Amino acid sequence: MHGRHCARRGRQRSEGPLTGRCEHCEWYAIERSHAAMVKSYQDHLREEHPDAWVRA
Repeated sequence: MHGRHCARRGRQRSEGPLTGRCEHCEWYAIERSHAAMVKSYQDHLREEHPDAWVRA
C-alpha cells in the first residue's frame, strides 16, 4: 500500500488529493487535506442542504 504512515493515529495517509461527493446532489470536491475536505463538505451542506447539515 502506498502512502505515509501517520504515527499519531496509526493509519496510512494518502499521497494525492482527496475527493469527496455529496449523497444529496451532484456536488463533489477535490482537496489537499482531510480538514479542507470536511470544511468544504460542511459549507456545501449548510448552504445547499440545511436540513442535512443540522443532522450532520
